[in-house]
Amino acid sequence: MGCGGSKPPDSLAAACARDDRQALSTLLSDGAVDVNETDEDGATCLVQMVLANNVPLVELLLQQAAVDVNLCDKKGRGPLDYAARYGHAEAVRLLLAHGKTDVNLKNAGGGTALHVAAQQGHPRVVEMLLAHPAVEVNATTNDGATALFIAAERGKKEVVSILLSNAKVDVNLAMPWKLQGATVEATPLFAATFQEEAEIVALLMAHPDVEVPRYSTVGRVRDQAESKEDLMEMAI
Repeated sequence: MGCGGSKPPDSLAAACARDDRQALSTLLSDGAVDVNETDEDGATCLVQMVLANNVPLVELLLQQAAVDVNLCDKKGRGPLDYAARYGHAEAVRLLLAHGKTDVNLKNAGGGTALHVAAQQGHPRVVEMLLAHPAVEVNATTNDGATALFIAAERGKKEVVSILLSNAKVDVNLAMPWKLQGATVEATPLFAATFQEEAEIVALLMAHPDVEVPRYSTVGRVRDQAESKEDLMEMAI
């Protein structure tokens, strides 16, 4: 995928579209192009090269002093979001190593790179993001979901395990969830139970800080669960 539509052959967009490292290097060294030039979708060449998983060109673009590593496209997604979303681990590494990358930058839905990596089930990327000193492991989306909640609800067992190993994770942080006309404060444990993800329920139940919630007003959910087996019998 290129960075633009009909452009002169010596433009930055055209060089990106051709994956032409030599032409791109020449253009950038001449200083006659805007490294943050965007296409009709608002995507910079950096975004497009991340999407293409073109690591050499990502690296070259990141070496430019004027590059905006947090510039989002019209979907509200930036380079790190796309790298995490598609599991492009080397691009993630390069972006995290750049001093100006905002590891907690939110997309239009309020999700960070950690959210999307958890959602898509990319354990290696999740580990890389968690290793960043500024990452907010309990950041929430616009709907109130943490990365742990999303991973538990989506059945991403390995990601759940990695997140639970983080000392700062809040295993009980809940989000409002509408079920059968009622709204419950749904924790990751609730989400995993509702989705019948037995192995993830076991992981969550083994966490020393986990709280088994009491749901007294929603359908046939048990008032109390004293074991994993009891918890898995919960029903809405």
